[in-house]
Amino acid sequence: MEAPLMIYSQQSQSGLWHLGKGLALRLEIGPGPRHLRLCEGRLWLTGEGTPDAPPEDIWLRPGDVVALATGTRLVAEGWPRASFELVVPPQACASIARVNAA
Repeated sequence: MEAPLMIYSQQSQSGLWHLGKGLALRLEIGPGPRHLRLCEGRLWLTGEGTPDAPPEDIWLRPGDVVALATGTRLVAEGWPRASFELVVPPQACASIARVNAA
Protein backbone atom coordinates (compact mmCIF):
# COMPACT_ATOMS: atom_id res chain seq x y z
CA MET A 1 0.00 0.00 0.00
CA GLU A 2 1.39 3.37 -1.00
CA ALA A 3 1.61 6.00 1.74
CA PRO A 4 -0.25 9.24 0.98
CA LEU A 5 1.81 12.36 0.40
CA MET A 6 1.36 14.66 3.39
CA ILE A 7 0.99 18.12 1.97
CA TYR A 8 0.90 21.23 4.10
CA SER A 9 2.88 24.37 3.75
CA GLN A 10 2.49 27.87 4.95
CA GLN A 11 3.40 30.99 3.03
CA SER A 12 4.28 33.95 5.18
CA GLN A 13 3.64 37.56 4.28
CA SER A 14 7.36 37.92 3.61
CA GLY A 15 7.00 35.56 0.64
CA LEU A 16 8.72 32.61 2.33
CA TRP A 17 7.27 29.13 2.09
CA HIS A 18 7.65 26.94 5.19
CA LEU A 19 7.68 23.15 5.27
CA GLY A 20 7.42 21.57 8.71
CA LYS A 21 8.84 18.25 9.82
CA GLY A 22 7.52 15.31 7.80
CA LEU A 23 5.63 17.49 5.31
CA ALA A 24 5.96 17.69 1.54
CA LEU A 25 4.74 20.00 -1.19
CA ARG A 26 4.08 19.41 -4.88
CA LEU A 27 5.44 22.23 -7.03
CA GLU A 28 4.53 22.86 -10.67
CA ILE A 29 6.53 25.74 -12.12
CA GLY A 30 5.05 28.25 -14.53
CA PRO A 31 4.20 30.21 -16.38
CA GLY A 32 7.77 31.37 -16.76
CA PRO A 33 10.88 30.09 -15.04
CA ARG A 34 11.54 30.51 -11.32
CA HIS A 35 14.50 30.40 -8.97
CA LEU A 36 14.06 28.51 -5.72
CA ARG A 37 16.30 29.82 -2.92
CA LEU A 38 16.60 27.96 0.37
CA CYS A 39 16.58 30.33 3.34
CA GLU A 40 16.61 27.95 6.34
CA GLY A 41 16.95 24.23 7.02
CA ARG A 42 17.61 21.61 4.36
CA LEU A 43 15.37 20.87 1.39
CA TRP A 44 15.06 17.75 -0.72
CA LEU A 45 13.68 18.16 -4.24
CA THR A 46 12.84 15.31 -6.58
CA GLY A 47 11.43 15.57 -10.08
CA GLU A 48 9.31 13.33 -12.22
CA GLY A 49 11.03 10.33 -13.68
CA THR A 50 10.33 8.08 -16.61
CA PRO A 51 10.93 4.36 -17.10
CA ASP A 52 14.14 5.27 -18.98
CA ALA A 53 15.34 8.07 -16.68
CA PRO A 54 14.81 7.98 -12.92
CA PRO A 55 14.08 11.27 -11.15
CA GLU A 56 16.99 13.43 -10.07
CA ASP A 57 17.27 14.19 -6.36
CA ILE A 58 18.55 17.63 -5.36
CA TRP A 59 19.60 18.54 -1.80
CA LEU A 60 19.73 22.22 -0.87
CA ARG A 61 21.35 23.99 2.08
CA PRO A 62 20.70 27.60 3.15
CA GLY A 63 21.74 30.03 0.43
CA ASP A 64 21.58 27.44 -2.37
CA VAL A 65 19.62 28.47 -5.47
CA VAL A 66 18.25 26.23 -8.20
CA ALA A 67 16.79 27.40 -11.53
CA LEU A 68 13.45 25.78 -12.41
CA ALA A 69 12.11 25.85 -15.97
CA THR A 70 8.46 26.33 -16.91
CA GLY A 71 6.60 23.04 -16.61
CA THR A 72 8.99 21.53 -14.06
CA ARG A 73 7.15 19.28 -11.60
CA LEU A 74 8.76 18.56 -8.26
CA VAL A 75 8.08 17.32 -4.78
CA ALA A 76 9.81 19.32 -2.03
CA GLU A 77 10.35 18.09 1.51
CA GLY A 78 12.09 19.78 4.44
CA TRP A 79 14.76 17.75 6.27
CA PRO A 80 13.52 18.13 8.91
CA ARG A 81 12.17 21.64 8.18
CA ALA A 82 12.79 24.24 5.49
CA SER A 83 11.95 27.80 4.50
CA PHE A 84 12.36 28.83 0.88
CA GLU A 85 11.26 31.38 -1.67
CA LEU A 86 10.28 31.06 -5.33
CA VAL A 87 11.44 34.06 -7.30
CA VAL A 88 10.67 35.09 -10.87
CA PRO A 89 14.05 36.07 -12.36
CA PRO A 90 14.26 39.56 -13.91
CA GLN A 91 14.99 38.20 -17.39
CA ALA A 92 11.64 36.35 -17.34
CA CYS A 93 9.82 39.61 -16.60
CA ALA A 94 11.68 41.43 -19.36
CA SER A 95 10.70 38.82 -21.96
CA ILE A 96 7.06 38.95 -20.84
CA ALA A 97 7.10 42.77 -21.10
CA ARG A 98 8.52 42.60 -24.65
CA VAL A 99 5.77 40.18 -25.75
CA ASN A 100 3.02 42.36 -24.22
CA ALA A 101 4.44 45.52 -25.85
CA ALA A 102 4.39 43.97 -29.34
